[in-house]
Amino acid sequence: MSPLVKPFAALWRARGYVIAGVVVYLLSFVPLPYKDADPKTADWWQVIIGKAFGSLDKVAYALLFAGLVYALLSDLFDVIWSNKLGEEFNKAVDKTSGVLEAGLREFVQGLGAMSFEAVKVWVEKGTVQSQELRVVGASSLKSYFGKHLSPSDNFLDFVLDSIVDESARADTQTWDNFSTAITIRKSAVPGHFQWEEAKAYSVVCHVGGCSLPIQIENSWQVDSKHIHAAVSEMEFSVHLEGQELVDLKKWRSSHNDEFQSGTFNVSADGVTVSYDGIWLRLEIKKEFRIEQKSSRISVYERSLISEQDRCYALVFRHPTKGLRMTIALEGLPNWLVKQPVASAQAYRRGANVVDIKQPHQGTASVDMRGWTLPGLALVMEWTPR
Repeated sequence: MSPLVKPFAALWRARGYVIAGVVVYLLSFVPLPYKDADPKTADWWQVIIGKAFGSLDKVAYALLFAGLVYALLSDLFDVIWSNKLGEEFNKAVDKTSGVLEAGLREFVQGLGAMSFEAVKVWVEKGTVQSQELRVVGASSLKSYFGKHLSPSDNFLDFVLDSIVDESARADTQTWDNFSTAITIRKSAVPGHFQWEEAKAYSVVCHVGGCSLPIQIENSWQVDSKHIHAAVSEMEFSVHLEGQELVDLKKWRSSHNDEFQSGTFNVSADGVTVSYDGIWLRLEIKKEFRIEQKSSRISVYERSLISEQDRCYALVFRHPTKGLRMTIALEGLPNWLVKQPVASAQAYRRGANVVDIKQPHQGTASVDMRGWTLPGLALVMEWTPR
């Protein structure tokens, strides 16, 4: 590049100052109004205009000088920029771009985490509607676990519909620390054993209140000669936190006169006991309201079981955490208990293992420390040797 190019380029950038200075300088030679006004005879404003027009040559010099200074500074900055400043600036831009890029990457990653936390807070605060939560939860589970599942009628939907929706909502109940002890012994009624069961469990109402239904339906084939012995053996009681809710023995005493005939049908206060000459039938249907979040329930039953009935199935209506069951054959040396079978053995692992023990052939115990799903929980069998 020619050494004269840069100075002329700088003067060209200052052309506005040069042109204005030349124009103003030429105007200083033109006879303008009030330029030669006499201060003694002219008006004050005429004097001001005259002085301004008289100083045009000075203004022209100032403009030309400003243009020269601008050209010099412009040329100097161009030299500095080309030799040093531009390179440093480019390095700074590259470094800044790298920092911004890394920061943007971290921001995007943080945005994903923030979105997760936002959804988590949205759910935990309880402002979400149940249907919205159902859609979000189902979509999340299907995207992770359900890639191999068909769009409809798949196992994940079955679990959500049949178990989660029915048993895990806030307005449902769960059971905790369920224990039952069963004893089977000889009975005064021919063809039957005496059945005795004492069970206890806690009803956990997650919203502070729920329903406790008591539903019993059972029947036995009893000869008319032994009907009164069979009725006198029946006991059934329910207590809520020590408070009596049902007592079949007291109920029977209050209706004792109605059991004296050969056949009877006594029904009162949600309890029905009937005998048609062949079948002795017991039915109890009651429902109570629980207001506490957790309430302990105890149930005692003494009744009959046919010698032909050799199996007992424990069924839960609600998800239950912690199950303890024992069964004992008392005074029946010619009978033995088979090893119980628990449904949780199919899906429980590790610390949730099902512990089954048989100290001898007439007893068995089952201990399940974790959760048991609603439905069939346990099956026990006993049989003659």
